[in-house]
Amino acid sequence: MKLILQKNQKQGMGKTKYILELKVELTDEENENVKKYKVGNTIIYSNVQEAEGLLKSVASRIAGTQFTVNDLVNGKKIEMKDFFEMLDMEEIVKETCKTFKIMLEAMANFGGDEVIDY
Repeated sequence: MKLILQKNQKQGMGKTKYILELKVELTDEENENVKKYKVGNTIIYSNVQEAEGLLKSVASRIAGTQFTVNDLVNGKKIEMKDFFEMLDMEEIVKETCKTFKIMLEAMANFGGDEVIDY
């Protein structure tokens, strides 16, 4: 799995909008597992509703954002009002992709033996 991020900005009516485009490239095996286990519509991230402190201020700036597996695989474009909001969202995307990778690994190993050496 590879995460591809593209950051842009555009001017409009005296204000700058920041744009984060994201897309995940999957291997053939990962793609097959997404289809096999029918997880495309699974919500893998949704912003926190009842956060506290700093997290609450970050969550309020990016309210209403969620990602499904299909959003990651097909690509998603997010427009934000300020630069720091874009940086926050970039970190959320990276953490979401870490979760997605764990999910992909679990699907790849499902039904087989897992050997863990310590």
